[in-house]
Amino acid sequence: MKKYFSLAALALAATAFTACSSDSEMNPEVGYGYLSLDGVTTEAILVSRADPDPTQVSDLSTWDVTVTAKDATSGYTCKADKLNEHAFEANDEKNPYTVTASNYADLSTALSQNSNWGAPYYTGSTTVNVVKGKSTPVSIACGKAKNARLSVSFDKSFTDVAYETIEGVNQASYSLVATQGARSLTFNSGTSGNYAYYEGGSTVNYSLSYKFNGADREAITGSITLGANGTQKNINIMLNSNGKLTLTITTVGFTDGEGKDITIDGATGNQATN
Repeated sequence: MKKYFSLAALALAATAFTACSSDSEMNPEVGYGYLSLDGVTTEAILVSRADPDPTQVSDLSTWDVTVTAKDATSGYTCKADKLNEHAFEANDEKNPYTVTASNYADLSTALSQNSNWGAPYYTGSTTVNVVKGKSTPVSIACGKAKNARLSVSFDKSFTDVAYETIEGVNQASYSLVATQGARSLTFNSGTSGNYAYYEGGSTVNYSLSYKFNGADREAITGSITLGANGTQKNINIMLNSNGKLTLTITTVGFTDGEGKDITIDGATGNQATN
């Protein structure tokens, strides 16, 4: 059954719908048209100075689309690939609809994905007019992700000395725990390839625990302020050729003046006094 949505019903709605509803079905003779999502583009997380080219989203079946009339406080939401199944009252050009596409309901939902490691959050909007008896294509450019990400890399020069010996076998013994509020994520030999997603510009605390040539060392703690949305910061831990272990924080692909070195004595494994 076709569903028809009027401008009046949209403007007067007091509560946002979470799925397309037939409660506001109207007489199709009033003048209705359709909207079809022609495409959505996103941009990859920045890892260099060059802005990434927009990429077309290949599968929109999990994306939500919300259609809102001008001055309305709420709209009608449905899955992106179902948008063309619903008719909307034709509008005049001074009162366009706003169409918003998002891959998650909100930032919090995006950050809870993948066992709390999070995922990129994209959302974008455009305005469009509904023409009576026609289907109007809609294209939305979401731009950069609306969150930032953190990565941690353990250089081989560090992992070669960060071990403990169990039954005569050397085993990796190091981890960096990143915490923000109730979220706690552990980067170690098994998860060092993961990305952790956070709100851009927010602060994350970290604690690096490790054994140095089999012996426990005092944990190294600190905090890092993430870059803007759509960027990535990395914490790299390595043993330099001068015998000093350094923990370096950088914004990937940029020289931003925010780098921070924490030096550890390569002979003892203890934090050095600079």
